[in-house]
Amino acid sequence: IALSSAVRYDEDNSTLRRVQGARRVVFDRRNHVIGQLGRMTVVHRDNPELRRCTFVSTLLGTLRQTRNEWCER
Repeated sequence: IALSSAVRYDEDNSTLRRVQGARRVVFDRRNHVIGQLGRMTVVHRDNPELRRCTFVSTLLGTLRQTRNEWCER
């Protein structure tokens, strides 16, 4: 899935690993994230204070979304 041209991926506040050009989260056999929780953060190109992020913690649907300062490491 491509990002909108209005936002960019925030490398400093994201934890998704890049493998062959794609970012991914790896799960163990119990459906939990291996390593750090998967966090994807995007920022608005014209206003870097506007952030949105999603945390992935289990394969079966545990997603949490937040914004702005809550997306910072």
